[in-house]
Amino acid sequence: MAIKVGSQLRSTASSVQVVVVRGSEADGTLEAAGAELTHDATANSAPNASAGETIQVGKRYVDADSGIELLVIAAGPGPIAFNGRNLTLKDSKPLPASD
Repeated sequence: MAIKVGSQLRSTASSVQVVVVRGSEADGTLEAAGAELTHDATANSAPNASAGETIQVGKRYVDADSGIELLVIAAGPGPIAFNGRNLTLKDSKPLPASD
């Protein structure tokens, strides 16, 4: 499935919700806490007990290989992965020095 910019996706295994900032035409599956992120999933109030790191709201996660970038709009247990590769937290750019 192509990942399109502006898509809002939810997980069935955790409370994670994301908006796609940069998409990809690469075929693959986005997952959070081991379950696929989809348009029509209902929020799950009982997150997956075996889930990993906590996905932070307001942060961006990227996949360097495919170019996918996601903005997290609802936090929850992760990790977020694309085709089995965990997405990494995007570093913020330092502000320029003001002299």
